[in-house]
Amino acid sequence: MIMIDSNPRQSRLPQHPVGKATSGSRRNSAWALPGILAALGLFQPVANAATSTKQDNSNALNLPASWDTMPGAADVAQWTSLVTGANNPVLGADLTWLGIKIVSPGGLVTLAAGNTLTVGASGIDLSAATQNLTINSGLTLQG
Repeated sequence: MIMIDSNPRQSRLPQHPVGKATSGSRRNSAWALPGILAALGLFQPVANAATSTKQDNSNALNLPASWDTMPGAADVAQWTSLVTGANNPVLGADLTWLGIKIVSPGGLVTLAAGNTLTVGASGIDLSAATQNLTINSGLTLQG
């Protein structure tokens, strides 16, 4: 049990001179809490997802040339106005992305049949879409 007392005069923790923290002091026990929670599986650090933008080509989506930065399982794959016309790429391999976002491509976005795309907790975001998305490949939704 961890007890945090807002009044240091009534604290039941041992008092130590300033600057001489020991393993039982408040200074160290406050920093130990995230470590304890992580060890118990109760605390997960939050990482910011990167957004990878599709380039204006028909390369398979598993190739680095298809993106400004290659998306992975912790990233959102995004189609923007950089894609100037309809885009019908194949996955090229089974892929996992945190999410897909269609913003403003110059034409329809169709993921061709073959392989499986796994989409994580960010899901499929068409909230700002100016074009439709069609997924003909296998699709697994997680999250």
